Amino acid sequence: MVRWRGLLAIVALGAAAATGARAADEPAPSWGVSSDMRSVLRGEGEGPTAPAPSTSAPRVPLDPGLLERVRAVVIERLAADPARVTPEARLAEDLGADTLGRVDLIVGLEEVFGVRIPEAAWAQMATVADVAAVVQAQLGTAGR
Repeated sequence: MVRWRGLLAIVALGAAAATGARAADEPAPSWGVSSDMRSVLRGEGEGPTAPAPSTSAPRVPLDPGLLERVRAVVIERLAADPARVTPEARLAEDLGADTLGRVDLIVGLEEVFGVRIPEAAWAQMATVADVAAVVQAQLGTAGR
């Protein structure tokens, strides 16, 4: 329940920002979402909570079946052209994922794969392959 309230707050924050619903001198409401996370959701930065990419360990190869299932969720949730959804496709720049689209994608991934994607991992999801890597990592930790 808390997770949904947080997601709804993020959506409301994006809607308020898009419509300019507050006075210029009125501070933006936070709804419990840090300014770092708001910037990550807007695609403006990686935020301090995002772990730095590891240079010591090689990246685990992606399961092709998993990548295809993630690709299907991306196509459905972002209403993207299937021809444009490649592993290298960037969510925001190539597929047009805005804040609400990213939240909808994360919710869809959690429903389809039965995992919880922590907010710290959201910043790592820049491309379709990145999304698949995050899901694969969460599936690997789900049984622990």
